[in-house]
Amino acid sequence: KTIILFSKNTKRSLMHSQDFSRALVPLSLTKKNIAGEIFNISSEKSLTWEKLFLTYCKILKIKARFKYINKEKLKKIDRRTYYSTIGDRIKSVQFNLNKLKKYVPKFKERISFENGLRRVIIHSKKNPLDEIRYKKYLQIYNKLL
Repeated sequence: KTIILFSKNTKRSLMHSQDFSRALVPLSLTKKNIAGEIFNISSEKSLTWEKLFLTYCKILKIKARFKYINKEKLKKIDRRTYYSTIGDRIKSVQFNLNKLKKYVPKFKERISFENGLRRVIIHSKKNPLDEIRYKKYLQIYNKLL
């Protein structure tokens, strides 16, 4: 499989939804007045997109090939996909969790990225993408290659 990336160094933090709820539920039940406050709930770990996809390929037992392309090529092919894809993929993201830890001091992630991804893959196999969305994705992907 060929995986399209836009940068070698951008990082992303991802968290399994069960870990997210382990932070959100106690936060919402706190007796402290936090109405209207904004909290970051995210993983403290950041991985490069390449590492994220290598983990995915490891789980699926497939060999990964990366193709780095200029983001403008995607913009020329499909502007809508460009704007929904590029935001996540060209900027490194790491959130400050100090405020969350102040209100939920016992919060700790329990599900690693790899284990969470395994769960998502199992779920996806049982609930595949609808055919129309998948075909649209493949058309754009093949134009990029």
